Amino acid sequence: MASTFSSSDDPQASELKWIGLGIVIGSAILSNLGVNVQKLSHVNEEKQALFERRTYYTRPLWIIGMFLVILGSIGDFEALAFAPQALVAAVGGGCTVLANVFFAHLWLGQTLTWNDTAGTFFIMVGVVFSTLGNQPDAQLTLGELEAQFCGFEFLVYFIVMCLILFGIFGEIKTIDRNKKASNELVQRLPYLYATASGIFGSFSVLLAKCASMLLLLTFQGENQFVYPTTYLFVGGMVVTLILQTDLLNRAIMSGDTLSVFPVFQCFWIGSSVIGGIVFYRKFYDFHLFEWICLPSALLLILIGIYLLTQHASQDPEYASIMTSGRFGSLMPLSPPSNADRPIFGMGGSFRSNSLGYGSTSTTKKEKGSQRNIV
Repeated sequence: MASTFSSSDDPQASELKWIGLGIVIGSAILSNLGVNVQKLSHVNEEKQALFERRTYYTRPLWIIGMFLVILGSIGDFEALAFAPQALVAAVGGGCTVLANVFFAHLWLGQTLTWNDTAGTFFIMVGVVFSTLGNQPDAQLTLGELEAQFCGFEFLVYFIVMCLILFGIFGEIKTIDRNKKASNELVQRLPYLYATASGIFGSFSVLLAKCASMLLLLTFQGENQFVYPTTYLFVGGMVVTLILQTDLLNRAIMSGDTLSVFPVFQCFWIGSSVIGGIVFYRKFYDFHLFEWICLPSALLLILIGIYLLTQHASQDPEYASIMTSGRFGSLMPLSPPSNADRPIFGMGGSFRSNSLGYGSTSTTKKEKGSQRNIV
Protein backbone atom coordinates (compact mmCIF):
# COMPACT_ATOMS: atom_id res chain seq x y z
CA MET A 1 0.00 0.00 0.00
CA ALA A 2 1.35 3.41 -0.90
CA SER A 3 2.09 6.09 1.63
CA THR A 4 -0.51 8.78 2.17
CA PHE A 5 2.12 11.42 1.56
CA SER A 6 5.85 11.38 1.44
CA SER A 7 6.89 14.61 -0.19
CA SER A 8 8.00 17.59 1.81
CA ASP A 9 6.67 19.75 -1.02
CA ASP A 10 3.06 18.65 -0.40
CA PRO A 11 1.22 21.91 0.51
CA GLN A 12 -1.26 19.99 2.67
CA ALA A 13 1.60 18.45 4.64
CA SER A 14 3.17 21.88 5.18
CA GLU A 15 -0.16 23.23 6.43
CA LEU A 16 -0.57 20.29 8.81
CA LYS A 17 2.91 20.99 10.18
CA TRP A 18 1.81 24.42 11.40
CA ILE A 19 -1.31 22.93 12.99
CA GLY A 20 0.88 20.44 14.84
CA LEU A 21 3.17 23.27 15.91
CA GLY A 22 0.27 25.09 17.57
CA ILE A 23 -0.87 21.93 19.34
CA VAL A 24 2.58 21.10 20.69
CA ILE A 25 3.04 24.60 22.14
CA GLY A 26 -0.27 24.32 24.02
CA SER A 27 0.67 20.83 25.19
CA ALA A 28 4.02 22.07 26.48
CA ILE A 29 2.26 24.62 28.69
CA LEU A 30 -0.11 21.98 30.07
CA SER A 31 2.71 19.53 30.74
CA ASN A 32 4.76 22.21 32.45
CA LEU A 33 1.87 23.14 34.71
CA GLY A 34 1.46 19.48 35.59
CA VAL A 35 5.14 19.13 36.50
CA ASN A 36 4.84 22.26 38.66
CA VAL A 37 1.95 20.71 40.54
CA GLN A 38 3.84 17.42 40.95
CA LYS A 39 6.85 19.28 42.31
CA LEU A 40 4.59 21.12 44.75
CA SER A 41 3.40 17.72 45.94
CA HIS A 42 6.99 16.63 46.58
CA VAL A 43 7.79 19.81 48.51
CA ASN A 44 4.64 19.57 50.63
CA GLU A 45 5.43 15.95 51.45
CA GLU A 46 8.92 16.90 52.61
CA LYS A 47 7.32 18.96 55.37
CA GLN A 48 5.74 15.84 56.86
CA ALA A 49 7.36 13.57 59.42
CA LEU A 50 9.22 10.68 57.83
CA PHE A 51 6.71 8.04 58.96
CA GLU A 52 3.79 10.09 57.56
CA ARG A 53 5.17 10.44 54.04
CA ARG A 54 3.32 8.77 51.22
CA THR A 55 4.51 7.29 47.94
CA TYR A 56 4.27 10.02 45.31
CA TYR A 57 1.64 8.25 43.18
CA THR A 58 -0.78 8.03 46.17
CA ARG A 59 -0.93 11.81 46.77
CA PRO A 60 -4.01 13.66 45.38
CA LEU A 61 -1.97 16.73 44.39
CA TRP A 62 0.54 14.59 42.51
CA ILE A 63 -2.34 12.81 40.75
CA ILE A 64 -3.74 16.18 39.63
CA GLY A 65 -0.33 17.08 38.25
CA MET A 66 -0.13 13.72 36.51
CA PHE A 67 -3.55 14.36 34.96
CA LEU A 68 -2.27 17.62 33.49
CA VAL A 69 0.87 15.87 32.24
CA ILE A 70 -1.32 13.22 30.60
CA LEU A 71 -3.41 15.94 28.93
CA GLY A 72 -0.20 17.46 27.62
CA SER A 73 0.95 14.05 26.43
CA ILE A 74 -2.35 13.55 24.60
CA GLY A 75 -1.77 16.91 22.94
CA ASP A 76 1.74 15.82 21.98
CA PHE A 77 0.23 12.63 20.57
CA GLU A 78 -2.20 14.67 18.47
CA ALA A 79 0.62 16.96 17.35
CA LEU A 80 2.61 13.96 16.15
CA ALA A 81 -0.21 13.19 13.71
CA PHE A 82 0.40 16.56 12.04
CA ALA A 83 4.02 17.57 12.63
CA PRO A 84 7.41 15.83 12.25
CA GLN A 85 8.68 13.95 15.30
CA ALA A 86 11.89 16.01 15.44
CA LEU A 87 9.85 19.24 15.39
CA VAL A 88 7.52 18.07 18.16
CA ALA A 89 10.50 17.09 20.34
CA ALA A 90 12.53 20.26 19.78
CA VAL A 91 9.65 22.75 19.97
CA GLY A 92 7.85 20.86 22.74
CA GLY A 93 10.96 20.59 24.89
CA GLY A 94 11.99 24.18 24.26
CA CYS A 95 8.53 25.58 24.99
CA THR A 96 8.35 23.56 28.21
CA VAL A 97 11.46 25.33 29.48
CA LEU A 98 10.18 28.71 28.28
CA ALA A 99 6.91 28.08 30.14
CA ASN A 100 8.94 27.48 33.30
CA VAL A 101 10.60 30.88 32.87
CA PHE A 102 7.15 32.42 32.49
CA PHE A 103 5.80 30.75 35.64
CA ALA A 104 8.92 31.62 37.62
CA HIS A 105 9.25 35.29 36.66
CA LEU A 106 5.87 36.67 35.60
CA TRP A 107 3.61 34.52 37.77
CA LEU A 108 5.71 33.98 40.91
CA GLY A 109 8.06 36.95 40.86
CA GLN A 110 11.35 35.05 40.58
CA THR A 111 14.32 37.27 39.68
CA LEU A 112 15.05 37.24 35.94
CA THR A 113 18.83 37.14 35.46
CA TRP A 114 20.98 37.71 32.40
CA ASN A 115 21.48 33.97 32.10
CA ASP A 116 17.71 33.50 32.09
CA THR A 117 17.33 36.12 29.36
CA ALA A 118 20.15 34.70 27.24
CA GLY A 119 18.93 31.13 27.74
CA THR A 120 15.41 32.10 26.72
CA PHE A 121 16.74 33.83 23.61
CA PHE A 122 18.83 30.81 22.55
CA ILE A 123 15.88 28.47 23.03
CA MET A 124 13.53 30.70 21.02
CA VAL A 125 16.03 30.95 18.15
CA GLY A 126 16.54 27.18 18.31
CA VAL A 127 12.80 26.60 18.14
CA VAL A 128 12.56 28.86 15.07
CA PHE A 129 15.45 27.04 13.37
CA SER A 130 13.85 23.69 14.15
CA THR A 131 10.54 24.85 12.69
CA LEU A 132 12.17 26.04 9.47
CA GLY A 133 14.45 23.04 9.05
CA ASN A 134 12.00 20.22 9.75
CA GLN A 135 10.13 18.82 6.77
CA PRO A 136 6.94 16.74 7.24
CA ASP A 137 7.43 13.05 8.00
CA ALA A 138 6.18 10.59 5.41
CA GLN A 139 2.82 9.04 6.32
CA LEU A 140 3.67 5.33 6.41
CA THR A 141 1.52 2.22 6.44
CA LEU A 142 1.88 -0.51 9.06
CA GLY A 143 4.06 -2.61 6.77
CA GLU A 144 6.31 0.35 6.04
CA LEU A 145 6.63 1.14 9.75
CA GLU A 146 7.67 -2.44 10.44
CA ALA A 147 10.28 -2.16 7.69
CA GLN A 148 11.61 1.06 9.22
CA PHE A 149 12.05 -0.64 12.60
CA CYS A 150 14.02 -3.43 10.92
CA GLY A 151 16.21 -1.01 8.94
CA PHE A 152 19.96 -1.23 9.54
CA GLU A 153 20.27 2.44 10.52
CA PHE A 154 17.58 2.26 13.18
CA LEU A 155 18.78 -1.08 14.55
CA VAL A 156 22.25 0.41 15.13
CA TYR A 157 20.69 3.42 16.88
CA PHE A 158 18.40 1.22 19.00
CA ILE A 159 21.23 -1.11 20.05
CA VAL A 160 23.36 1.85 21.11
CA MET A 161 20.49 3.27 23.20
CA CYS A 162 19.86 -0.13 24.82
CA LEU A 163 23.53 -0.52 25.71
CA ILE A 164 23.46 2.91 27.35
CA LEU A 165 20.35 1.95 29.34
CA PHE A 166 21.86 -1.38 30.44
CA GLY A 167 24.95 0.47 31.63
CA ILE A 168 22.85 3.02 33.52
CA PHE A 169 20.68 0.45 35.31
CA GLY A 170 23.73 -1.66 36.08
CA GLU A 171 25.38 1.28 37.81
CA ILE A 172 22.16 2.15 39.67
CA LYS A 173 21.91 -1.42 40.97
CA THR A 174 25.55 -1.38 42.02
CA ILE A 175 25.13 1.85 43.97
CA ASP A 176 21.85 0.70 45.50
CA ARG A 177 23.31 -2.59 46.73
CA ASN A 178 26.46 -1.00 48.10
CA LYS A 179 25.29 0.62 51.32
CA LYS A 180 28.77 2.05 51.84
CA ALA A 181 28.97 3.65 48.40
CA SER A 182 31.01 6.84 48.31
CA ASN A 183 29.20 10.15 48.27
CA GLU A 184 30.50 10.76 44.74
CA LEU A 185 28.82 7.59 43.50
CA VAL A 186 25.57 8.36 45.34
CA GLN A 187 25.46 11.81 43.76
CA ARG A 188 25.39 10.18 40.32
CA LEU A 189 22.00 8.57 40.98
CA PRO A 190 19.75 11.51 40.03
CA TYR A 191 21.66 12.07 36.79
CA LEU A 192 21.47 8.38 35.93
CA TYR A 193 17.72 8.40 36.53
CA ALA A 194 17.30 11.60 34.47
CA THR A 195 19.33 10.22 31.56
CA ALA A 196 17.34 6.97 31.49
CA SER A 197 14.08 8.94 31.74
CA GLY A 198 15.03 11.08 28.74
CA ILE A 199 15.90 8.03 26.63
CA PHE A 200 12.66 6.24 27.50
CA GLY A 201 10.84 9.48 26.76
CA SER A 202 12.33 9.53 23.26
CA PHE A 203 11.12 5.95 22.74
CA SER A 204 7.61 6.99 23.78
CA VAL A 205 7.68 9.85 21.26
CA LEU A 206 8.70 7.51 18.43
CA LEU A 207 6.05 4.91 19.31
CA ALA A 208 3.42 7.62 19.73
CA LYS A 209 4.26 8.92 16.25
CA CYS A 210 3.77 5.42 14.83
CA ALA A 211 0.51 4.95 16.73
CA SER A 212 -0.78 8.33 15.54
CA MET A 213 -0.09 7.36 11.92
CA LEU A 214 -2.04 4.12 12.32
CA LEU A 215 -4.87 5.95 14.07
CA LEU A 216 -5.03 8.42 11.18
CA LEU A 217 -5.24 5.55 8.69
CA THR A 218 -8.03 4.01 10.79
CA PHE A 219 -10.00 7.27 10.67
CA GLN A 220 -9.52 7.25 6.89
CA GLY A 221 -11.34 3.91 6.72
CA GLU A 222 -8.43 1.46 6.87
CA ASN A 223 -8.77 -0.19 10.28
CA GLN A 224 -5.27 -0.85 11.65
CA PHE A 225 -6.44 -2.36 14.94
CA VAL A 226 -6.92 -5.77 13.38
CA TYR A 227 -3.13 -6.22 13.38
CA PRO A 228 -1.14 -7.28 16.49
CA THR A 229 1.69 -4.84 15.70
CA THR A 230 -0.64 -1.89 16.26
CA TYR A 231 -1.20 -2.98 19.85
CA LEU A 232 2.55 -3.40 20.30
CA PHE A 233 3.02 0.24 19.30
CA VAL A 234 0.27 1.48 21.63
CA GLY A 235 1.37 -0.75 24.52
CA GLY A 236 5.00 0.20 24.06
CA MET A 237 4.07 3.88 24.07
CA VAL A 238 2.21 3.50 27.39
CA VAL A 239 4.98 1.44 29.03
CA THR A 240 7.78 3.81 28.00
CA LEU A 241 5.74 6.83 29.13
CA ILE A 242 5.23 5.22 32.55
CA LEU A 243 8.95 4.43 32.80
CA GLN A 244 9.81 7.99 31.80
CA THR A 245 7.52 9.43 34.49
CA ASP A 246 8.71 7.07 37.22
CA LEU A 247 12.41 7.62 36.51
CA LEU A 248 11.99 11.39 36.29
CA ASN A 249 10.25 11.46 39.67
CA ARG A 250 13.06 9.36 41.16
CA ALA A 251 15.55 11.86 39.75
CA ILE A 252 13.61 14.82 41.13
CA MET A 253 13.31 13.27 44.59
CA SER A 254 16.96 12.25 44.85
CA GLY A 255 18.80 15.16 43.25
CA ASP A 256 19.11 18.88 42.73
CA THR A 257 16.24 19.54 40.36
CA LEU A 258 17.85 22.54 38.71
CA SER A 259 20.64 20.22 37.58
CA VAL A 260 18.59 17.05 37.06
CA PHE A 261 15.80 18.49 34.90
CA PRO A 262 18.15 19.92 32.24
CA VAL A 263 19.83 16.51 31.95
CA PHE A 264 16.42 14.94 31.33
CA GLN A 265 15.46 17.62 28.80
CA CYS A 266 18.76 17.35 26.93
CA PHE A 267 18.51 13.58 26.54
CA TRP A 268 14.76 13.68 25.79
CA ILE A 269 15.10 16.34 23.10
CA GLY A 270 18.38 15.06 21.68
CA SER A 271 17.34 11.39 21.54
CA SER A 272 13.92 12.24 20.09
CA VAL A 273 15.34 14.46 17.35
CA ILE A 274 18.13 12.05 16.41
CA GLY A 275 15.83 9.03 16.69
CA GLY A 276 13.26 10.61 14.37
CA ILE A 277 15.88 11.53 11.78
CA VAL A 278 17.38 8.02 11.87
CA PHE A 279 14.02 6.20 11.87
CA TYR A 280 12.71 8.08 8.81
CA ARG A 281 16.18 8.10 7.20
CA LYS A 282 15.84 11.81 6.58
CA PHE A 283 19.58 12.38 6.47
CA TYR A 284 19.64 10.79 3.01
CA ASP A 285 17.52 13.69 1.71
CA PHE A 286 19.18 16.51 3.68
CA HIS A 287 20.40 19.53 1.77
CA LEU A 288 22.93 22.06 3.06
CA PHE A 289 20.12 24.06 4.71
CA GLU A 290 18.94 21.10 6.79
CA TRP A 291 22.49 20.05 7.72
CA ILE A 292 23.09 23.56 9.09
CA CYS A 293 19.64 24.35 10.48
CA LEU A 294 18.75 21.21 12.45
CA PRO A 295 22.07 20.65 14.29
CA SER A 296 22.17 24.39 15.02
CA ALA A 297 18.62 24.27 16.40
CA LEU A 298 19.45 21.35 18.69
CA LEU A 299 22.68 23.00 19.86
CA LEU A 300 20.99 26.36 20.54
CA ILE A 301 18.22 24.73 22.59
CA LEU A 302 20.74 22.76 24.67
CA ILE A 303 22.86 25.89 25.22
CA GLY A 304 19.74 27.75 26.32
CA ILE A 305 18.88 25.01 28.80
CA TYR A 306 22.44 25.11 30.18
CA LEU A 307 22.28 28.89 30.65
CA LEU A 308 19.04 28.55 32.59
CA THR A 309 20.79 26.17 35.00
CA GLN A 310 23.20 28.99 35.89
CA HIS A 311 20.43 31.02 37.54
CA ALA A 312 21.90 30.64 41.04
CA SER A 313 25.20 32.33 40.16
CA GLN A 314 23.41 35.62 39.39
CA ASP A 315 20.63 35.53 41.99
CA PRO A 316 21.99 36.19 45.52
CA GLU A 317 18.65 35.23 47.05
CA TYR A 318 18.62 31.88 45.31
CA ALA A 319 20.17 30.08 48.28
CA SER A 320 16.94 30.64 50.21
CA ILE A 321 14.69 29.11 47.58
CA MET A 322 14.80 25.72 49.26
CA THR A 323 13.10 26.96 52.41
CA SER A 324 11.12 29.93 51.10
CA GLY A 325 9.21 27.87 48.55
CA ARG A 326 9.95 30.20 45.64
CA PHE A 327 10.32 28.93 42.12
CA GLY A 328 13.53 28.54 40.16
CA SER A 329 13.58 29.66 36.54
CA LEU A 330 14.27 26.26 35.01
CA MET A 331 12.47 23.87 37.32
CA PRO A 332 10.06 25.15 39.97
CA LEU A 333 9.83 24.44 43.68
CA SER A 334 13.23 22.88 44.11
CA PRO A 335 13.70 20.27 46.86
CA PRO A 336 16.10 20.66 49.81
CA SER A 337 19.84 20.84 49.32
CA ASN A 338 22.01 17.93 48.28
CA ALA A 339 23.06 17.12 51.82
CA ASP A 340 19.48 16.80 53.02
CA ARG A 341 17.98 14.56 50.41
CA PRO A 342 16.80 10.96 50.37
CA ILE A 343 18.26 8.58 47.85
CA PHE A 344 15.82 6.18 46.23
CA GLY A 345 17.28 3.13 44.55
CA MET A 346 15.55 1.07 41.92
CA GLY A 347 14.58 -1.34 44.67
CA GLY A 348 12.70 1.38 46.50
CA SER A 349 15.20 1.60 49.37
CA PHE A 350 15.58 4.81 51.34
CA ARG A 351 18.81 6.33 52.55
CA SER A 352 19.49 9.76 53.97
CA ASN A 353 22.81 11.53 53.63
CA SER A 354 22.30 13.51 56.84
CA LEU A 355 19.99 14.13 59.74
CA GLY A 356 18.62 17.25 58.09
CA TYR A 357 16.16 15.37 55.91
CA GLY A 358 14.11 12.46 57.10
CA SER A 359 14.84 13.24 60.75
CA THR A 360 13.32 15.32 63.51
CA SER A 361 16.79 16.41 64.65
CA THR A 362 18.47 19.57 63.43
CA THR A 363 21.51 21.39 64.69
CA LYS A 364 21.38 24.77 66.37
CA LYS A 365 23.25 26.21 63.43
CA GLU A 366 20.63 24.86 61.02
CA LYS A 367 17.77 26.21 63.14
CA GLY A 368 19.37 29.63 63.33
CA SER A 369 19.95 29.62 59.59
CA GLN A 370 16.33 28.70 58.94
CA ARG A 371 15.09 31.53 61.19
CA ASN A 372 17.28 34.01 59.33
CA ILE A 373 15.97 32.84 55.97
CA VAL A 374 12.32 33.01 57.04
